[in-house]
Amino acid sequence: MPARSDRRRLPALAFAPKWASHRELESFGRNSDDGTTCPLTKAPMSNMADPNQALISFQEALAAGGLRLERGRIDPTVYLHVDHLQGKPRFTYVQMDGKTVTAFANFVPNGTFEGHANLAVGYAVPERYQNQGRAKAILAAGIAELQNGFRGHPPFYIEAVVSVNNPASQNVAQEVLGGEPEPIVDNHSDEPALRYAKLFPTGK
Repeated sequence: MPARSDRRRLPALAFAPKWASHRELESFGRNSDDGTTCPLTKAPMSNMADPNQALISFQEALAAGGLRLERGRIDPTVYLHVDHLQGKPRFTYVQMDGKTVTAFANFVPNGTFEGHANLAVGYAVPERYQNQGRAKAILAAGIAELQNGFRGHPPFYIEAVVSVNNPASQNVAQEVLGGEPEPIVDNHSDEPALRYAKLFPTGK
């Protein structure tokens, strides 16, 4: 089993109106000190909450007019919002029906893993839109947008930590990230969980 790096679960905090564009996504990791890791990802961070709560917070901020969205560069049905979580960029991708979020995924720097930047992902779908493949679609679309945005930089890991009691979320992670999940104990709930992780190349 690979040695662990200095990573902790991340909080899903309320969405602030501060906004950044694809330009910040494209500059993320540009000034790495050893060519493989990003200074933004080194500091350990606190525990991550339920991504459903982040989805609700995002929907409320969107309805209040506090968020600006930018269309995806790879998939124009996907929208990006970039804000900052404890001084670090958080990349949130959503699909919508009008002004209603139908699928949600956010990616936050979470340490390094095997010498590469590591981004923790949380994904959620409102109940009325579940069982339609939307979680898999938004996770895959978000990763594709990140690969494009990080083009010219080293590969990066995406990790998903999923409860052993959440088979639906496990299926999403297994299909998109694949591989054999690592059994862990979640340091927020102290409950058994599975960590899925995959290294993704970036665009040229």
